[in-house]
Amino acid sequence: MACHQRLMAVSVADFIRLLPLAVVAPHQLHIDAGVAEMAGAEGKLIRIAFAPHQERQLGQLSLPELAVSIEFQGYDINEADCFMAGFDRCFHRGGG
Repeated sequence: MACHQRLMAVSVADFIRLLPLAVVAPHQLHIDAGVAEMAGAEGKLIRIAFAPHQERQLGQLSLPELAVSIEFQGYDINEADCFMAGFDRCFHRGGG
């Protein structure tokens, strides 16, 4: 089982709002009490646990921080890496 850990500069509300963008067919998304599960075909499962972490201070700027743990059941490393690339794109923020 592959597991990925992230500290993300996003609030819980924004994470829940954006998470459906990371879901790929034919997965079904269920979110309940800090855990999101994406059930796929043939018993495959992606479990995402998330919880608020201490805020990040950059001078006078305060950013929310979310601890995220993503576990894959029934996925090979290439499938997990492919999902993570899409997941990271969904939550990527740019500036300029």
